[in-house]
Amino acid sequence: MQNELTIRDKTSTTPRLVRLPLGQIVATPGALETLEEAGQLPQEFISRHARLE
Repeated sequence: MQNELTIRDKTSTTPRLVRLPLGQIVATPGALETLEEAGQLPQEFISRHARLE
């Protein structure tokens, strides 16, 4: 049985099917600092990963 979850990201108003259920999500301080310096949000990458994009 496949889990069917939907998520929204800031670039789309249409919910999208999550194809890969995620467990605990963690990030190193260095990764968070790099994302902040680049002006990116971790959620953008996590959402894409969960949708297998």
